[in-house]
Order: sequence, then C-alpha cells, then structure tokens
Amino acid sequence: MVETKLNIAFCSVPMVGHLNPLLPYAAELIKRGHSVTVFHEAHPKYRQKIESSGAKEVISVTYDCQNDDNKSWSGIIFDCVKSYYEGQATLPSVMVYEFFAVEAADAADALGVPSIGVFPNPRSVNRWAATLEDQNTLKWKLWCAFMWQVEPILARVLWCFRSWGRFKRGLPVLPEQDLYPSPYMPRPMIGCTTPLIEFPDLPEAPLFHMVGPSIPTVADPIEPDLNSWLEAQKDKPIVYVAFGTMYKYNEETIQKLEADFLALGNSVSVLWSLPKQHQSSLITQPPPQNWRVESFFPQVSLFKTGKIGVFVTHCGSNSVYEALVSGVPMVCYPQFADQPANATRLVRAGVGLIARKGMLGDALKNMLGKLDVFAKASKDLAAALNSNNAAQQAADLIEQVASGEHLVNKNRRLPLLPLFLAGAAVPIAIVALA
Repeated sequence: MVETKLNIAFCSVPMVGHLNPLLPYAAELIKRGHSVTVFHEAHPKYRQKIESSGAKEVISVTYDCQNDDNKSWSGIIFDCVKSYYEGQATLPSVMVYEFFAVEAADAADALGVPSIGVFPNPRSVNRWAATLEDQNTLKWKLWCAFMWQVEPILARVLWCFRSWGRFKRGLPVLPEQDLYPSPYMPRPMIGCTTPLIEFPDLPEAPLFHMVGPSIPTVADPIEPDLNSWLEAQKDKPIVYVAFGTMYKYNEETIQKLEADFLALGNSVSVLWSLPKQHQSSLITQPPPQNWRVESFFPQVSLFKTGKIGVFVTHCGSNSVYEALVSGVPMVCYPQFADQPANATRLVRAGVGLIARKGMLGDALKNMLGKLDVFAKASKDLAAALNSNNAAQQAADLIEQVASGEHLVNKNRRLPLLPLFLAGAAVPIAIVALA
C-alpha cells in the first residue's frame, strides 16, 4: 500500500452501468486516504449513484452530453478532462478510465499522466451462447479457434480508428489499440472477470490483470413492505427476473414469459422487474399473490438477503457479477454484446443454464429441479471470489501505476497478418473518417 496521498482521477462514459465497476475501486482508494475525482455526465443520477455506493467523498467533475448535438461524448470527455487540469498546479497521479472512455486516456497522455483501463466484460466477447453440450463439440472448438484468430485482426482495425483520433489530437500513434485486452496492448488494464470462470486457453495478455468482480459495499435498502413479502414466502424458492434497461419488451414476449412463470405453480414465488409501461400487457391482472411485479428492485440488496433462489437474467456484466459474489444461480437469456459470452462462462462454471429462444420455462424448470446442486456450486464460487478481495487488488494496481510502475508490456512483436491488414485498412479508415 502506498503511504503518500495520491490524486486519482476516474472517468466513465454517460451510462450508469459503465460507471458501476469503477465505484468499488474509488471507495477503496478513499479508504486508503487518497483524493478521488470522477468525471461523469452531468445528469443528477450519476452523482446519486456515486453517493449511494458509499463513495460520498468523491469530487465530481461533470460534462454535458445532453445539450451538445455537434460533438460525440469522446470529444466532450477529452476536452473536459484536459481543460479541467490545464493550468492547475497539481495534476492527477493516474487516470483510471472505463474502457469506453478511452479518450480520457488520451487526455492523460496529453497531460503527461499515466493511465490504467478497467474492462468489465469477459476476455473474449464470443456471440455464441454455448451450453455445456455445445462446449464439448468439435464445432464449438473450431468456432472458438476461429474467433480467437479474428480478434487480433479486429484489434488492428480498432487501432486504425484510435490512431486517427489521436493524430487529430496531436498525440503519438499507439503500437496497439487500448480498448480491450490483447497480447500487445500498450497500457495496463484491470479485468473484472476472473480465471475461475474464464477459458484457460485464451491468448496471453501480459498487461491484463484479472482481479475478479467486486460490488459496492453500500447498496440501496430494501423497503419494509418488500422485506415483509420476502419473509412471507418462507421456504418457497424465489425466482427473480430482471433483463436490464436495454431489453426490448413487447406484448408477445411479456405474455410468453408470464405463461412460463405461471406454469411453475404456487410452489415458487416470482419477483419480476418489469418497466411500468409494460405491466399492463400482463394477462393476469392483478398478478398472483406469490408474484411481485414492480419497475425497480434493489438488486444488490436482494441478492445479499440469501432469499433469491434463481436469477433469470439477460447476462449483462454488472448483473452477472452482482449475482456471482452473492452465490445466486442464474438462468441465462442473453441477447447481444457481452451477454452470450457471460452466459457461456456461467454454464462452464456450473452456476448457470442457458435458455434457448422461446424455451426459458424449460431451462427454469431444469434448474429448479437441481437447485441444490446449482446453489452449492454458486455459493462455493462466491466464497472463492470474495476471498480474492477484488477491489483491494485493483486499488493496489492503480497505486502502482500512479507511483511510476507502468507495468510495461515486453511483448512487442506484433503478428504479421494483422499488420498487413491494418496497412490496408488505414487509408480506408482515414477516408471514412475525413
């Protein structure tokens, strides 16, 4: 632990889900006596999220993406960070940027400040949500081998876009992209994933440090009325359903889910986080007595009660990590982005089942039929994850970078094929961006 007080800056894009992974690290660094500044969107919900996580001492610096139609958030973030520190006697000791806010790292470079990224997703965002049976097939193994060869090529394409953006800002070109983990990444990066669920044969990434998931120690409280309902369920398994803010409900999907949950009968209780505007689509009005349908539940606090038997989830990284550290088994209904990759890893770890499209009810019945097995595996994994002290590990890495230990990547030899393709892509990218 560093004894000197440091000034540490964090930056997130204007999405609450992307701010979340930074907050446990900020709280840990404040506890160690450091000063923490967070650059975030001006909407009050971001400051409220910071305070509700227990990091009230954070200094907020806001940028406004709501009233500027002529500039992307990347330009706004770069200008905000750079202008805030220019002319100040004290620069930050380190910039910690959430991987979508990579322009904050550019601002740090312009100021001569070291930076470290935070990557909340699994190592390889593979769009195939693979069951355990899938993962044992030759088809799956060939697919993964193909994907892991494609990713270095995609990294070089991203490098072209990053290089063009840095060129316009008068910054030197990086040897490799710095948005997601790769063997040749130029900066250190903290990974919220863990070797306990990752595939062991992924390509080495020397500067990618997997510390595992962590969540804020302070969470939204459970209201007395909801707590009474939870207590009234007694020994019934409680199925909690939440698909995140970006899931697109329609009347057909709502009623299909409703039928799946009704088929479970009275032996199971249901908590369904369903947006208010969609609740009128439910056929059963009012919902059964063993159901509770609301637009919001304090998810982290629910998991901490130990009363949630199964979590039906879209498998967004925040939701997955919150359930993992509380030992809650998951029925996975992934849609896009990192969700299929998260689901695949949960299945591999023995703490989740994947529901095929239109077959969520079958997957849920299968899990409930083996709930003791899934519950034990989930609690064992949670115990291992919590013993890793993820936030403390991340804070240690941030302190190292701030103190001048830049964790240099000695892996400098880039693969020839991606270099060749990048050479062809550079003029195309320049024309497209000009």
